[in-house]
Amino acid sequence: MKKIIKQWKENQQGFSLLSVLVAISFIGIMAMLAIYISSVNFKMRMTQIKGTEQFYLTEQALEEIKAGLQEEVGEALSSAYIRVLENYNITDETSADGLDMQRQKQFKSYYIQILSKALQGEYNYYDIGKLSSYVDIVSTMDMTKEQLSVGYSNEPIMEVVPSEKVVLKNLKITHINEKGYASILETDICMKVPEVAFPTPSTLPDLMNMIVVANNGVTCTGGLAGTNTNIQIKGNLYAGDHISIAPYTNVIFSEGERVVSLGKVSLSSNSSVTIEEETALWAEGIDVSSSALTLKGNTYIADDLTIQKGNGIGSVVKLSGEYYGFGSKESAESSYFKQVGLKYNDSSLSKQNSSIIVNGKNTTLDLSGLRRFMVSGNSYIGNPRKTIDGVEGAVTGESLAIKGTQIAYLVPASVIGDGSKTNPMTYKDYSSLLVGGSLPLQWDTPIKEWDNKTLNEIGLNKTNPYTTIMNPAGNGEGFVYVYLNFETAKDASNFFKWYYEENETRKAQMDQYMKFYLSEEGIVMNDPDAFLRFITSGNVLTYSDGKGNVIESPTNAQSQDVLYEQINFQNTWYSLTRKMIPNFDMLNDREKKKENQVFENLVNEDVFDEMTNNTNHGMEFYSTDLEENPIKAIVVKQSNEFVINEEIAKTLRLLVCNGNVRIEKGVSFQGIIMTKGTLTIEDGATLTSNPSEAARLLQAQTEDKTLAMVFYNGDQYVIGNSGGNSEFDGNSNQYELEKYIIYENWNKQ
Repeated sequence: MKKIIKQWKENQQGFSLLSVLVAISFIGIMAMLAIYISSVNFKMRMTQIKGTEQFYLTEQALEEIKAGLQEEVGEALSSAYIRVLENYNITDETSADGLDMQRQKQFKSYYIQILSKALQGEYNYYDIGKLSSYVDIVSTMDMTKEQLSVGYSNEPIMEVVPSEKVVLKNLKITHINEKGYASILETDICMKVPEVAFPTPSTLPDLMNMIVVANNGVTCTGGLAGTNTNIQIKGNLYAGDHISIAPYTNVIFSEGERVVSLGKVSLSSNSSVTIEEETALWAEGIDVSSSALTLKGNTYIADDLTIQKGNGIGSVVKLSGEYYGFGSKESAESSYFKQVGLKYNDSSLSKQNSSIIVNGKNTTLDLSGLRRFMVSGNSYIGNPRKTIDGVEGAVTGESLAIKGTQIAYLVPASVIGDGSKTNPMTYKDYSSLLVGGSLPLQWDTPIKEWDNKTLNEIGLNKTNPYTTIMNPAGNGEGFVYVYLNFETAKDASNFFKWYYEENETRKAQMDQYMKFYLSEEGIVMNDPDAFLRFITSGNVLTYSDGKGNVIESPTNAQSQDVLYEQINFQNTWYSLTRKMIPNFDMLNDREKKKENQVFENLVNEDVFDEMTNNTNHGMEFYSTDLEENPIKAIVVKQSNEFVINEEIAKTLRLLVCNGNVRIEKGVSFQGIIMTKGTLTIEDGATLTSNPSEAARLLQAQTEDKTLAMVFYNGDQYVIGNSGGNSEFDGNSNQYELEKYIIYENWNKQ
């Protein structure tokens, strides 16, 4: 038994040792397991940190690409905006959309074209190399230990959705660190069309296409006999008091929407003016003197187109497109010109009435190219002669009159006084016939040369049946002409048509006078039925191939609808002479003032004074053109004439000044000239609008001033590439470009 117990005790000691060993092993295993788990956990944490760091690197690269694309979007936005401004007032008449909607569509189309072209690679792919160039983070990386690449999955397709967006598909950014860990970002980048607002056409003028604002007028000069050079003016022009063309000077207006003058367009002998089809002319009147006038576009004249006597050389006038002589007594009296006392103050009937008058010999007047024709008034006899009794002059029955035809309106001598004198008569004879200060007339005596009609039968004004006009010969002597004074212009028209057409002897006599004043081509006009619109107040007298013809208007020029149209033309002309916009209702009270012409309403003179209140009396602004060549603008207050020579014209693109300006002979100037003075353009010079460079200069800054500040609402013509913390609200030119670039189908691996 003892032996068994002893043996058992010995066995128990081995078990205890074994238990201790097992326990120690278990504790060791648990410790190793804890260490292993901690190590794995550490490695996992380190991997996560490394992955996060890599993700941040790939995300940073993506954000840098986005920032680079923001610049492309900004450039496309700015360029598209400027391109729309270049064609600011050009309207697609075939479109049912309004002008603002047309501009929005143009902008979207230009934006997509410009942006897609900037990012275009081969085929319809985008330029992956360009996107890589936006990534700056690689400059801080050790590329021997890690790699960052900008590539694509599948194909780098550029999807263009017209007027909506440009999408860069399948962009892939990969970063591999020194341990071989990789982080991959895949996404599509969508660039939407920004919403922009344009200056309202009814409230702001087409500043970008302006080339001249000259309050005191434009004079074209310097031509020489035997030369054939032209002054070319390409863009919108406001000429203030007058447009004067010196002898032997040829001027061509084109590429602008309007040429506007508050006064007359006057052509001296041997000069010529051509206005191309796209350009409309608005003026008080046109005087042509032994010169050539070709108007291809729409023409709007408040007073007369007069072909003067000149130097004996015949004038050639050719009208095409549309011609509106919109002046009439009723429209003049209702116009804003009359309300503010700027025009029509003396109630001069001849100045209120539009007509076409041929006073010069050997004249050619070609109206065959006209589609629409309106002459709202009648011509007057007596201008510029002086009437003895203070009456304005005798109204004729013609809207288009030839001087020789005035014999029809002479009161027959047989019914003046005792019938013993002539008409015209000497002033002495005239004085001898007066009874109580008036000429006695025989109202009921048949007049042989009138087919025995009497004065009572032709519609004379019973109170004032005649008008006397004196042609002075000096020393109080001269001849007195006594003309019929009708009750209405319609009575005068009816009389003349009867006088010319109902008696071959009278007609032959009138034709002789017309032959004296007209060339062989004479006055050419289509049949009224060939016109889209034909409205005259009186008759139109044509003559060609030795044959005369009296044309009556099928439409009453004094109907209420036509009168309303004439008043609208009057006020449109007023609005153009104030701000170069056609909508009179959009002028504010300051802009409607008669003393404020276009210069005062475009240029903020308070800012102008600030910019010129320094030792240089001015300020210069600098920018570059599309080819990075330097360009500049000058705002200057000068006492002497500002002369633009060839050297100055190389960089000068915009001039704002208060004095006279001269462009030297043969100089080519691109840009805008705005002056309160007179602009003189010498022979061979060329003026061309440059909208894109004007827009760039408007953004230029000197000290604390931008050039745009010198113009009222100038900021509306400027568009920023970026900046601003608020969305565009129609009153700001700041855009958050970031919001127009978004990620689609974003994926991280």
